[in-house]
Amino acid sequence: MSVGEVEQGSNAMPDAPKEVAIRLDPSPGNDDLSYASMIEALYGTPSAIILGMMIINSIVLGAYLLSGDPIILGMACLLLVINGFRWFSHHLYNRKARGQTDRAVQRQFERMALAGAWSTAAMVGLFGAYTVFAHPYQAASILGVAQTMGYLGGLSTRNTSRPYITQIQMALVSIIFFFGLILSGELAYVLIGIAVAFTLLATLSSVRTLHEVYVSRLQTMRKLEMLARRDALTGLANRHALMEQMEKWHAADKPFLLISIDLDNFKHVNDMFGHTMGDDLLREAAQRILRHFTDDDVVARVGGDEFLILTPRRDAVMAMALATDIVNDLTLPFLVRNVPLRTVASIGIAMGESVTPETALKHVDLALYQAKDFGKNQVCVYSAELGTNYDERILLEQDLRRAIENGELSLAYQPIMNPRTRRVTLVEALMRWKHPERGFISPGVFIPIAEASGLIPLMGTWAMQTACHAAASWPADVGVSVNLSAKQFRRDLDLVSITRSCLQSSGIAPHRLTLEITESILIDDSDFVIETLERLRAIGVRTALDDFGTGYSSLSYLEKLPLDKIKIDRSFTTAIDTSRRSASMMRGITGIARDLQLEVIVEGIETEDQLAALGAFQIDGVQGYVFARPMDVLSLLPFLIHTIKTNGMLANINQVRRKKTSIGS
Repeated sequence: MSVGEVEQGSNAMPDAPKEVAIRLDPSPGNDDLSYASMIEALYGTPSAIILGMMIINSIVLGAYLLSGDPIILGMACLLLVINGFRWFSHHLYNRKARGQTDRAVQRQFERMALAGAWSTAAMVGLFGAYTVFAHPYQAASILGVAQTMGYLGGLSTRNTSRPYITQIQMALVSIIFFFGLILSGELAYVLIGIAVAFTLLATLSSVRTLHEVYVSRLQTMRKLEMLARRDALTGLANRHALMEQMEKWHAADKPFLLISIDLDNFKHVNDMFGHTMGDDLLREAAQRILRHFTDDDVVARVGGDEFLILTPRRDAVMAMALATDIVNDLTLPFLVRNVPLRTVASIGIAMGESVTPETALKHVDLALYQAKDFGKNQVCVYSAELGTNYDERILLEQDLRRAIENGELSLAYQPIMNPRTRRVTLVEALMRWKHPERGFISPGVFIPIAEASGLIPLMGTWAMQTACHAAASWPADVGVSVNLSAKQFRRDLDLVSITRSCLQSSGIAPHRLTLEITESILIDDSDFVIETLERLRAIGVRTALDDFGTGYSSLSYLEKLPLDKIKIDRSFTTAIDTSRRSASMMRGITGIARDLQLEVIVEGIETEDQLAALGAFQIDGVQGYVFARPMDVLSLLPFLIHTIKTNGMLANINQVRRKKTSIGS
């Protein structure tokens, strides 16, 4: 069975919904592979067969030398011819048929094997019968009886894959020999003939038993082989089978394409409807994918919701069109157990020419990642630029690990002011990385690398601890805000204990710490995230939703998440002083926030005009260059002190003015 087969073709789906339907009965009429394996068993011990024939020839020649009977010499000559024929059959089989599955070719060699085996059996039986009849109680008959009985004993354990071959061999030897013994008329030979008859009956039964043992073993081996090459859920090939075929094509310099398909947001189906529904969806998705490929292609499931296709197509443009059709097909709703489900797919494509299979796999993975970065439900073809970017990313990851070890990371602090009092109420801690050779690396570059490489929990803990210790030297009414990554909300990290430890070691009050999150934290384990946020608020820590308005369902998150503040993204404030539309949206957002008793912080305010426009709304905090740029910790403290003194002087001046006004009236 070829790599792409499951009974009727390379991409045939199993009839049974729960497991792969594989035919395992190794009868000759089943499949070509089983038939070929049985023919191979006939030629499995060529040395033993040829050696056995030479021994038989030697015994027959010895009988001739002892008796001088020319008939026995003729038998020896015939056996020599049969021996040569069987040797030639084995030699020809090894050259032309071993490893092949063509039934017509295998049938020819089956007939040759049967002719050699049965003619040998007939000659052995004839030799034994003739010697006891023509030379009773002489040396020749002793050799004839010994050879025939020994041959019968050896047959009982041969050809367990095809019992009828052994049965016919046994019958030919035993019947011919039996009649020779009976016709001799000698009592001793008659008794031997009766023993031969009983031996034949017993051996025929044992041959059938041995055959059943062989069949059971072959079935088990075939099933294990199939399971090693099949995905039990969908019936598709697995990674091992696909890699095996790809190695063959690569060795033969056969060009190919790899197409990687990943179902986006499939985890939501498992979380919402259970794994049984998820498995059914995977089967349905596999069927839809199979529609677009032929038996020349190898379609494999290589991960939970990932499929990989090996195809001999060479045209990347045609592959792009094919992938687009697959994306559109998978976008259509699925009806699983009478429940309509929707999913989308990201697809990566890579050429397999002039590269190793391992490199081709790396390329198609990079193309798939790029498709996901484009926003999912997209198709991307690998290019050299992707490879360069990947190599650059790997180098940056290595440098980032060294930066953590060498203490190259730092925090910059940007004050957030109350627009009415012009007092700093909160300071956001922003992570910075100054590379020794490249200078400052943008957080938009190294933070995703840290998240993908698993470094972000360590970096996040360091940032929280450093920011809390810095805040301990600030005025008591100034809080600190720290950004959290979705990767920090893991069950094995215990974010609450980490936060409590940072508060205790720094000595700041819990309400002075604000933890900023984004909508992305709800992608993986929303129930656990909400539970963690509630536990954080229970110890007094504040929570804020950052970049509000940039996601797909921010309003619904206001209801789901336990929050104290929202930070309105700069995209809402860029034209706040010139656009009525922006002003209307700001009015609506601040109104909702007030109803939910949430503080509102506006990001990205850079001009006095924008700041003045915000005076029409109830804003609790303003963050932007209009007040201050991010600064290091040494610059921050003088800034805070200066702000406090300035605000104090303004407060005293206003108080004197109010008193004078009161006296004058």
